[in-house]
Formats: sequence, structure tokens, C-alpha cells
Amino acid sequence: MSSRDQDYALIAVLHDQLEDIESYDKYLKDATDCDSCAQIWSTLKAQAEEAVTRLREEIQRHAVD
Repeated sequence: MSSRDQDYALIAVLHDQLEDIESYDKYLKDATDCDSCAQIWSTLKAQAEEAVTRLREEIQRHAVD
């Protein structure tokens, strides 16, 4: 895959992860009656936030190369 294609893929996945975080926030807000569900949404949100960090770092690395 060309570098340009990789850049596009990274940005597309970054967008998806940011949308996921927004969804997890909504689901977490709605999970007031279920601690187990709230924990699932919190865990998934944390994983998505970590993915966002890694994606942003890689996008920045590509910008420097």
C-alpha cells in the first residue's frame, strides 16, 4: 500500500475511533442502571482513546517523513 493510501487509512480509522468515543459517551450516560454495562462502555472508550493517541502519533510521524 502506498504511503498516501496509508495516510488515508490512518485518517479514516482515526475518524471512526473518534465517532466510537462519542457513542461510548452516550451509552455510558445511558447505563446509569447497570454497572456492568457502564464498565464495558468505559473500557471500550479507554481502548478507543488509546487507539486515537497511537493513530495521531503515526499520522504525525508520516507528516515528518
